[in-house]
Amino acid sequence: MASSGYRSKTGARAHYYEGYMEKKDSKGKNFKKYWTGILGKTLYFYNNYKDVQEVEKLDLENFVSLTNDSSCVNQEHRLLLKLKGMEVNLKVENLELRELWKGFILTVVQLKIPFNLILLPGHLCMLGEALDKEKQRLNELLDNQVDDEDKPSCFYRVSRMEAQTLLENNPERGNLLIRPGTDQTSFSISICYMDCGQPTTKHYKVKATEKEYILQVEPPRHFSSLTEVVNYFVVTTQNKLTPFEWNADYEEQIAFPQIDNESGESVLQKGLISPSPPSVLTKKLSERVPPAIPTAPLPLEEEDTYESVDEDEAEYMNPDPRPGMKLPSLPSKPMGPSHMPVKPRIPSNTNVSPKTPTIVTVKPKTPFNVTVRPTLIADITLELSEKLKKQRMKLEKQEEGSD
Repeated sequence: MASSGYRSKTGARAHYYEGYMEKKDSKGKNFKKYWTGILGKTLYFYNNYKDVQEVEKLDLENFVSLTNDSSCVNQEHRLLLKLKGMEVNLKVENLELRELWKGFILTVVQLKIPFNLILLPGHLCMLGEALDKEKQRLNELLDNQVDDEDKPSCFYRVSRMEAQTLLENNPERGNLLIRPGTDQTSFSISICYMDCGQPTTKHYKVKATEKEYILQVEPPRHFSSLTEVVNYFVVTTQNKLTPFEWNADYEEQIAFPQIDNESGESVLQKGLISPSPPSVLTKKLSERVPPAIPTAPLPLEEEDTYESVDEDEAEYMNPDPRPGMKLPSLPSKPMGPSHMPVKPRIPSNTNVSPKTPTIVTVKPKTPFNVTVRPTLIADITLELSEKLKKQRMKLEKQEEGSD
């Protein structure tokens, strides 16, 4: 079982990755199992995961190569770690752990993620986090090694390609700068000069120790500060190399392009210097005057008026009865109360006294007289009788005329 990040044990190292790994003893006969963690360019070996103090550690500064051990006959997952002057045999439980350990070791040594291994996307994310932590650690080491007073003016925290671009595109600002090395543990001197009309860039390595800086040339040169290293290049080349200084130049006047109406050409127009506008003095909170309150009365809002409508009249619109018409009388029934009090149920297995039931009495509505519209038969009979009378009168007149 392996893990990454901080260990739960108080005071333990925050390894980039840790887990069980077997390592051959000094005699080179048998493998011994250790709880192993990697931090920086060092492998730490513990007897178990609870220990804080390591029993052995292996420095990877003199790294040469890391390959799969093909000498094993059985299907064991072994690694062959080659350092300058020694070889170390390592063994893990399965293929996944073998590829993962290879990935972490190669990442911290080469400062890049190896993509030629059999790793899952989650494993690649773990390697990316370890790479960021390692770069941050190396930057802190460089900052601790060099004081701000010892840093020359031509020191820039840029990469190799960025330094080359700065020197080639800005020759008037200088042609020598110092930057952190690619391995983040040393420094590099980058210079640029013209050779047959073409810019040529070269880089020199400066190794930093606790006491001095060593320029890796033949023969090596030793200096007590980075400023002395820069001065050595300037003096050796007879001032043909000058420190690169990136000064931020600022314009003194505002200028903008403007098209001339007559010629149609773009002319750089400078802005006119106008006197500064008067400053606006803001009053304090206590001096600010609140807005005046209007004295005129506000218009009253029109109140909504509602006409009361009798529900009974709206529901029954009966015509008045005709004179002489008798209406059938409706049988009157006594109106009883609409709600009767209900006796509450008392649970059988409870000792709680029942609440007193509330009797609700509802007042019945006031009875009203219902007038029934006369039937259509009565209307028809009356109309027929009138027609018969008219017909009789006509007949009588005809009989009298015939006589």
